[in-house]
Amino acid sequence: DGEKYLLEDYSIALIPSLELIDPEPLPRDNLNILAAGVSNAIKVKLFPNLPDIEFSPLTKVQEELENIGELPTNSTILLNSDFTEEKIREKLKAEKFSIVHLATHGEFSSNSAQTYIVTGDEKPIRAKDFDNFLQTSKQEKIGLLVLSSCETAQGDQRAVLGLAGIAVRSGASSTIATLWSVEDSSAAKLMSMFYEELIDSDSNPDISKSLALRKAQLKLLSPEDKEDKEDHPLYDHPFFWAAYVLVGNWF
Repeated sequence: DGEKYLLEDYSIALIPSLELIDPEPLPRDNLNILAAGVSNAIKVKLFPNLPDIEFSPLTKVQEELENIGELPTNSTILLNSDFTEEKIREKLKAEKFSIVHLATHGEFSSNSAQTYIVTGDEKPIRAKDFDNFLQTSKQEKIGLLVLSSCETAQGDQRAVLGLAGIAVRSGASSTIATLWSVEDSSAAKLMSMFYEELIDSDSNPDISKSLALRKAQLKLLSPEDKEDKEDHPLYDHPFFWAAYVLVGNWF
């Protein structure tokens, strides 16, 4: 409104269809997180007869996953070569996970054939394969799917439909992802803040996913820690925090 951002007054969620919303909140008892990521530079062949696409290193992904591993929950971490489609399937078949966190390169497009994420063995997993990728006999439904470091296709005004499609195909109640390629260190910082808000049951046992994300974004916008503000004075710019969107169940 010329003075404040919408986020300062409201939690925000994108809803593809109210009929798809499961109103159940994320259960906090025995919270189990599967976190996988790619921090190395990587080449991926997306299309036959075209050159490989080169992705630069995501240097803070290891820190992002380590922060998740330090949370007071059960966590399984798969980094770089350990992050493969086969290993994800194996883990999902063996255990039930409330949250699946994927910190890797990827792109969302209104064209499902161009919507994908990248694994540590240099293979893309496309949107059309997400139903097979994350749905197993052990998994009833994932409470939250986080796609960190992905982005929407540049210039594609309907790219968010690709994100909504990922949410539906994965069987996840909610999905968090980014609308553009975010800066690595701020992404790791925001994700850490988000999980601290979501999992800190002592301060707010009933906090919703949308409110936890909003609080994390506000901490980058207006850091409470003066040292943080001095070290990273530009984190208040929307580039660093406004890319994150929640699709689906906001509870």
